[in-house]
Amino acid sequence: MRIGIYNANLHTMGGGEKYICVVAEFLSRTHNVEFITKKSFDKKLIEEKLHLDLSNIKINSYSDLNESNLGEYIKPYDYFINSSYMSGYVSPTKNSALIIFFPSFLKHKLPIWFYQLKFDLLNLIFKDPTLPHKPSNKIKKVLLRHYYYANNFFHSRKYIQSYGKVISISIYSQAWTKKELGADSDILYPPVDVDQFKAGVKQNIITSVGRFFVGNHSKKQLEMIKTFKNMCTNNPEIKDYEFHVCGGVGTDSENLNYLNQCKKEAEGFPIFFHENISYPDLKELYAKSKIFWHATGLNQDINKEPDKFEHFGITTVEAMSAGVVPVVIGKAGQVEIVDNAKTGFLWNTTTELIQSTLKVINDSQLCSELSLNAINASQRFSKDQMYNRISELFGDLDN
Repeated sequence: MRIGIYNANLHTMGGGEKYICVVAEFLSRTHNVEFITKKSFDKKLIEEKLHLDLSNIKINSYSDLNESNLGEYIKPYDYFINSSYMSGYVSPTKNSALIIFFPSFLKHKLPIWFYQLKFDLLNLIFKDPTLPHKPSNKIKKVLLRHYYYANNFFHSRKYIQSYGKVISISIYSQAWTKKELGADSDILYPPVDVDQFKAGVKQNIITSVGRFFVGNHSKKQLEMIKTFKNMCTNNPEIKDYEFHVCGGVGTDSENLNYLNQCKKEAEGFPIFFHENISYPDLKELYAKSKIFWHATGLNQDINKEPDKFEHFGITTVEAMSAGVVPVVIGKAGQVEIVDNAKTGFLWNTTTELIQSTLKVINDSQLCSELSLNAINASQRFSKDQMYNRISELFGDLDN
């Protein structure tokens, strides 16, 4: 079959892009697979960065691509896959699949007439060229956000029902897809390069990995730093431990300020920062680390802001594959990865985080057992396991 895969942001080469590229890589073994994207880029770059073989896949870039003209570009294909994050495109055919990383979440559930009024007004503002007074950029930003929510309220069930197959990346994502969009979905976990990470000689190192940024989906580095400082002050057994904080950081002033705030908070303590850490350096750090911390969602309400929690948790799996014992927040995608007290520990408060970390530090045999169990458990999320699941989900394409 000729399969067309839509991903407007393929050039960003992020986690979602790796996810769909692995799907494409597998399907290209028996089908003609082509990407439909907006920006052109060197295919070799994405192969090298994401450790993929896309030699059988064609990448078509169209600078004018948007969801209003997407239908013209997907006409030649026998099967269509939409993997563009937060897309609301209505599929013209049931020979199609939609990848849901996490459903768009309607935070303010007000009466339906309120959204209808907003929807009508915002349509007028953004689509009427004769309107004499155009909103400022700041107001536009706010209005666009509300426009998105209002549009989603009416549009979501229509677009999701237009696909023959809906796929979520985790049980957590699946549950919220059902709740917010009213749709059932199959689970296809993200691929993790577990074979790339190896356990080395372990040192007294606690590691966390996640981008430095504030707002939606913050990785809570500041809270973890404060917790580590608390441990250093009150628990003598941790005096020889270091805390290594790794993550990407962009040029946005707000996020740079957050990084500087974290560094200021860490002064005087054995806390080390690895900004935009390279892949080889990350592998080396995982190899010698004993404990992995993850706190996304800390102090958030999972029922009111589910999008601020970890939808899956690739870095946790990476750490486990290198024998790093995960001590992670016991919510959202993390509970699908860590089996409490068997492959690591789950916690809900910083007090529990400290208690669980001390258990690992004070019991070397327990640490060794958890480390070995973590390595074995991480194999569930290997690329080969994802291949097996893709074969189950898309097996009908071979018939």
